[in-house]
Amino acid sequence: MTADIPDDLERIIRARDFSALCGRLENRAPLDLASLITGLALEDQVTVFRLLPRKRAAGVFEYLNLEAQEQLLEAMAREDVAALLNDMAPDDRTHLLDELPASVTRRMLALLTPEERAVSVTLLGYPEGSIGRLMTPDYVGVRQDWTVEQVLEHIRRHG
Repeated sequence: MTADIPDDLERIIRARDFSALCGRLENRAPLDLASLITGLALEDQVTVFRLLPRKRAAGVFEYLNLEAQEQLLEAMAREDVAALLNDMAPDDRTHLLDELPASVTRRMLALLTPEERAVSVTLLGYPEGSIGRLMTPDYVGVRQDWTVEQVLEHIRRHG
């Protein structure tokens, strides 16, 4: 990644050339995007997140530090925050909600779908510092009598 990329992105955003912006972001890994985005002004970060597909935006958001996440949540529109939170991995969302002030956590929980809210409330219900707060409720079931090859194939298909 070259040092001039954030300046280039800022120029593209200022020109409102969103198709060029999408092209510049398209093949970058979520971790690289998170690093790149934090070099932008907050309003430009919001623009980038609005252009990213929802699942990809959630993946990138998970790599931002807590302060950057909080700033983005405050700057984004309510429906964008709801989409982002609903698409985050449950364990990453729990970590974020756990770090926010209680009043903000309540507001964020209200934005979740009933299913995602139930998952978040369950995970937040585990004692602080316990493995329950860190786990993901997503799992793949395998049979005890399967071979390693069968397990791996099942995970590839369903995991």
